[in-house]
Amino acid sequence: MRKKLIITILASILITTQAITAWAAEPTNETQPPHIMLDGMLVHLNHEAVLLDGRTMIDVRDAALFTGHLGLTSGDISALTAEYNGRSIFSLREAVTAANLQISWQPQMNLIQISSNNPNHSILPHQRQRPQADTIMSMGEALERINDRDNNLIAIEDNRIFIEREQRQVRDALNDNNIRGRSRNYTMPEVQLLRTREMLSNQLAAMDYNIRMIKEGNEMLLRSNLAAIERARLDIIMLEAQKALEENILTLTGLRHSLGLASDTELRDAEQSMARIRSNLEAQRLTLADNNLALNNLLGLSAATNLAITGLTWQAAGPGNLENHIEAVLDEAPTVALRQLDLNYALYMQFSYDRLLLRDEQEDYYRYRGRRQDSSTVIELRNEVNLAGRNLDNARDNIERQIRSAYNNLSQLAERQAMIEADLVAAIQDYVETAVLYMAGLATRIELQGAELAILSQEIALEHVMINSNMAMLSYEMPHLN
Repeated sequence: MRKKLIITILASILITTQAITAWAAEPTNETQPPHIMLDGMLVHLNHEAVLLDGRTMIDVRDAALFTGHLGLTSGDISALTAEYNGRSIFSLREAVTAANLQISWQPQMNLIQISSNNPNHSILPHQRQRPQADTIMSMGEALERINDRDNNLIAIEDNRIFIEREQRQVRDALNDNNIRGRSRNYTMPEVQLLRTREMLSNQLAAMDYNIRMIKEGNEMLLRSNLAAIERARLDIIMLEAQKALEENILTLTGLRHSLGLASDTELRDAEQSMARIRSNLEAQRLTLADNNLALNNLLGLSAATNLAITGLTWQAAGPGNLENHIEAVLDEAPTVALRQLDLNYALYMQFSYDRLLLRDEQEDYYRYRGRRQDSSTVIELRNEVNLAGRNLDNARDNIERQIRSAYNNLSQLAERQAMIEADLVAAIQDYVETAVLYMAGLATRIELQGAELAILSQEIALEHVMINSNMAMLSYEMPHLN
């Protein structure tokens, strides 16, 4: 309380100098434009409102502070705009009424309260300004573009044409020689044809799994890039809010220093804090530019393209039952399926000696379990089967480890989200108390700005967790990409 009293006295001194009226506590009487609260947050106008015939008139240059929440377009606002003393203004009540939203007047606090369709008591949408885009793509269009340009996918499709042609040739040769199955003994050339048929069939199946992994990898790459862009954009919003607060603090500290109320150390600390934030802000802007450039390169767009991706959401569903998910993924994971193909082919190679080459001892033929059978070949085939089996087991074990790791990550993020949500509730409550003091003239604009920053900090932290949860869910659903 003593600290608040000191701040109030100091603000009163500085008000007399008329140097800090933009952010000091404002008087509340009927001659002053009222405070405006939108979804529980005080709206800070860049241009002073006008009281005209008992109506609060807002400068059209501040329309952007309301349009996103009121569901009105700039055209809607233009229809309500009038000229007054060289300014374009519009009636706040008429705009709110046109949007069919609730508005109330609290005379004891000189306060207009507006409730929009935003249920989250969030200040982040008020401050999030996305750049104008000259190119717009949906997530599906972006992925299709990436896949169409992927050299690996192009090479696979080219190779598929060659293999399918070779497969038809082998099939024709088998039909011409009346070789239909595995039920009789075959000559070595016939066995080679059957092995080639098996190999080509495995290669085509492997292509399908590889195509799936490449496309899923491209989706992961696109989402990772978009996540990096969104993180950088959120960090810039936070740093810009911190910069605005620090600028006011630095101004106040400079005025206090000139009055002999702040030491050289306090002024130097304020200047250094401002310099750090400016440096961090510039670094984040460079990071955002680099990430946007990487996205344009990924999509084959020019570096100067301003791109917007639609249909992207960072909401992630819960992981569900872990053991059931592991079982389901192991049945369809492409890395496991590829190792299963290897094992199947190794078993077929062994089978070709075990069954297909059973013949009487004749020149140019082999007899399994007979003297003419090369024992080293049998051992080699057995080793190939064992190796393929171990590789399959390792692939399954690796997938399970990746799933469990992603599950633990999701659990930790869920705990982190719960903590942030609790901190956000506390920050909102603190803001409400500070806003009441501010409207009563017992708190400064800097204190209110600090309370807003605390909410914004938790909201951005929550957005970060949602992005990270979405990426962790992708790893949980597609563990073979890790």
